Amino acid sequence: MRISLVALSALSLVACTPKTEPTADAGKPLFACGSAQVDLKTDPAHCGFCNNKCAAAHGKNTCENGACKPSCDEGWTACGLPSAGCDRNLKRDPKACGACRTACAGAPCVNGACAEAPGVLAADVWGFGINVTDGAYLYLGQPNDTASWSRVKLADGAVENLNDKTSFSPAAFDGAFLYGCKGVHGDKPPPCELRKRKDNGPESVVATLPHVFYGKVLAVRDGTVYWARSIPDSFKDGKGPFGDIVSMDLATKKETVLATHQQAPQKIVVDDAAVYWVTSGVDKDNTGLLKVAKGGGDVVMLATLPVAGSLDLRGDTVFASSMDGLFRVPRAGGASELVLFGAPPTVKAQFPKAGVGGVAVVSDEVFWTVAAKDVMFTTVMRAKLP
Repeated sequence: MRISLVALSALSLVACTPKTEPTADAGKPLFACGSAQVDLKTDPAHCGFCNNKCAAAHGKNTCENGACKPSCDEGWTACGLPSAGCDRNLKRDPKACGACRTACAGAPCVNGACAEAPGVLAADVWGFGINVTDGAYLYLGQPNDTASWSRVKLADGAVENLNDKTSFSPAAFDGAFLYGCKGVHGDKPPPCELRKRKDNGPESVVATLPHVFYGKVLAVRDGTVYWARSIPDSFKDGKGPFGDIVSMDLATKKETVLATHQQAPQKIVVDDAAVYWVTSGVDKDNTGLLKVAKGGGDVVMLATLPVAGSLDLRGDTVFASSMDGLFRVPRAGGASELVLFGAPPTVKAQFPKAGVGGVAVVSDEVFWTVAAKDVMFTTVMRAKLP
């Protein structure tokens, strides 16, 4: 059978014409993005081409004529691709301080201006990271060891090695007492004999907690202790160890499991409503910042961060340390912000992997540790909080 050239041309036009549907918006060409029919000129999830999403954090980001058009909240601006939306806060972003691509050399960005560079509070301190602060001292310790520790006075940076003066390294503070597990060593410590004391005063036994991660992943608030309870022999196939997030009423000794099967939880902090912690296992380069209600419920992923290891709370913000620096994440959830680089430029140049260890926020200052040469000793840094 012969088909005329005119008929072939008509068939070609039909095959190449975008699909349309007889809707109220008839006349708008719809394109197939997977199984969906979308308008590439107006769809913020497929703006200009399939899967080009107009990110809307910190403002709005509409799709107009196939291009993302971000409109930013106060203080925020779009420094990157329009699809990235309002990705920089010019008032406090050390990589875009006051203007896009204006970086502060290791210093915080405060109100759109590079502030004074971080200073050293104390150097060559025995301890890998900050376990906790009571507002007067920073208490530092070693991984898998609750017997070896030191403290640094916030007022003047004076360092005390207290290995032989008390039986435990402080891991939590409830506003009145320091808490910690009686000194143990090793990856698989025995059950934690939880003790408390004021400063370096007399100690008393509070409870016995089974399998506290590293002997120090715990927090105490309003008469309740929260801790990461390790699951024995849970390191398999290169993943783990795993643990559950558990609470215990110290008066009744009643335990409540809040979250299960968390991979290598590193730090726990608590506020009036929720429990927060960091866990590995998101992927090879990132850790997760998670939270759950104090009574239990669904676990919420607040953010993914590059190798985060420590947390602290201030206002409506969770501060998390990582190899890249100090991040802030809204307690209610939302995009994370890098607010402070980890190591001073001179240290970073010599030791590229030097990052933020433990972190503590006291009033308007943030303190963190940098372990560059030897994880047994660290430098404690300080800076005004952006």
